[in-house]
This record gives sequence, structure tokens and C-alpha cells, in this order.
Amino acid sequence: GPWTQQDDDLLKAIVTEFGHNWFLVADVLRSASAMAGVHRVNTQCRSHFEALVKQDIEILGTEAEHLKDPRTAILISKQQAKDVFARY
Repeated sequence: GPWTQQDDDLLKAIVTEFGHNWFLVADVLRSASAMAGVHRVNTQCRSHFEALVKQDIEILGTEAEHLKDPRTAILISKQQAKDVFARY
């Protein structure tokens, strides 16, 4: 199914905490209670995260230099990630 804002928030938080190991990201995302019954595989997580990075680059323009490499991009801070985990 389509990705929701909640899914996006969780994906960003998981990548911030665990990095770009997409098998681990998919596993953690699947285990989140907010994602009960939704199965995302590693390739879906990677491609959706790369789309989120591209979206942020379009919004931020020249301020997005730190996002140019989607293999290392982090979209939120560690504190924001903790806040997401506390909400979901």
C-alpha cells in the first residue's frame, strides 16, 4: 500500500538510528507496532527513503549539500528520531 506520513516518520527515524542497512531497516519497520500488518521489504525501504531525500533536496535547494549522497543521507536528528519512536 501507499506510504503514510507516519510510515515516513518511522522510516526516517529508523535510518537515523540504524543507518543504511536496508534489511535491518525493513525488519525494524516491520516490528513497529504502528506498522502492524504492513510488510515492507528492504528494496522498498531503500527506494522510498531515496525518494524522501530527493524531495528534501528539491525543497532545500542549495542548503541540501549534506543530502547529495542518498547512501549516507540522514533526514532528521537523533533527538527527532527518539521523539518519533516515543510517539509510535
